Amino acid sequence: MLLIQTALRCEAEPFIQHYHLVKDDTMRPYTFFRGDNTALLISGVGHKKSKAATEWIFTHVQPSSVDLFANIGIAGSQTHPVGTPVLCTAVVNAETKEQLLLKAPHDTELHQGILETHLAPVGSLDLLVHQDSLVDMEAFFCISAALQFLPQKRIQSVKVISDALSDKRPTKQFVTQLMHESLPKITAEFSNHLTS
Repeated sequence: MLLIQTALRCEAEPFIQHYHLVKDDTMRPYTFFRGDNTALLISGVGHKKSKAATEWIFTHVQPSSVDLFANIGIAGSQTHPVGTPVLCTAVVNAETKEQLLLKAPHDTELHQGILETHLAPVGSLDLLVHQDSLVDMEAFFCISAALQFLPQKRIQSVKVISDALSDKRPTKQFVTQLMHESLPKITAEFSNHLTS
């Protein structure tokens, strides 16, 4: 099974449609969708919600049934153009500098990069641990929670660049459009992982 985690519904919407997922109202308190071989969890924004939701889902879904856990969402970057999907090879806690390595398949067609998780929106390069990093507010905590249940080789994080490090939030419509445009490349990456 492919298990996708997003922070926002607008990030999830193209995947819900693509995989023909149906909302499962029994999976409270989170928003959860199911399909034949795919499920999707919407955690909410922020590190605490992301960590709690990821730990929670693995009390409701058998880890052995999960072939790939994918943290998907938007990120800021001054290195990659807006709309670029990036496969994260490492996620860094910007507060503690702790780093979790993620293995990128050698045959991936996605751009690759390091992702830093900050506790608040970042509007300046001065706040980055690595000057060419992507920035989000959830991935490190989501991935560290998933690593309690799954080996690293079954975990990925893919971020679509939404801004060039702005502390202003993009609109929901813009986020959904970005995710929709990146959908073919991201789902191809998932397919390659699941069939290898």
